[in-house]
Amino acid sequence: MEAMKISGESANLTQSHKRYTLLSKQCDYTLNQILKRLSSKTIIQECFPAETFGNHYIDIRDLLIEVSELLRNLVKSELADVMSADNLEGRLNLLDEVIAIAIAKQKEFKIMVENEGWESENIKQVLDEELVNVNEMSVDDIIRFDECCNMKNLLGELVKRREFLDEVVAKLETEIKEKLNIIDKTNDEIQTVVKENVSKFVDNSVESSNNVAEMRQALMEFVQNELNFEEQDQDINMM
Repeated sequence: MEAMKISGESANLTQSHKRYTLLSKQCDYTLNQILKRLSSKTIIQECFPAETFGNHYIDIRDLLIEVSELLRNLVKSELADVMSADNLEGRLNLLDEVIAIAIAKQKEFKIMVENEGWESENIKQVLDEELVNVNEMSVDDIIRFDECCNMKNLLGELVKRREFLDEVVAKLETEIKEKLNIIDKTNDEIQTVVKENVSKFVDNSVESSNNVAEMRQALMEFVQNELNFEEQDQDINMM
């Protein structure tokens, strides 16, 4: 399989150069705002006494405008020297080109994945074979490889978390089974104790009922005997 190529990769990438231009415009805007205040009427009133301000406002204003222009040229010259010494324009233009290539590659790779899927042989070859030799990698290869590594790292982390959760679930299942066994055993013991106590209570109740019946029978016999004895005494007395 041929390596992925972006459309118009060989085209002129100068169209992507924008960061240096934006930086220059921002510097000019900031400098203009600062120097504009220097020649404003408010600044003149604050810096010069009222007695000297009167009829000399125009002269003072023109003087400050000239000073502002001198400062503008001086600052712009210093900024240009700094940017030139650091090759800021070239570095920012290169950054623009790298970003433009990376964006184009990302779009093409996304389309390729949508059309073929992550499991396709072309995707695997791009991710596993074409990116092996780091010295032969282009900017887009590095970006693609970084995305792949991030996904693999994420997948590995997810697998570890899944294994950890499986272990936690297994431990919880074991603990639950142990607790259920303890509950069942305790329940059996409680039922046994309850049955024994109920049986004892029933036996004691029957025995108590028998004792009460016997005592009642004995009492009735005693009373009957007493009554019979009194009748005999009465008969004897009458004789």
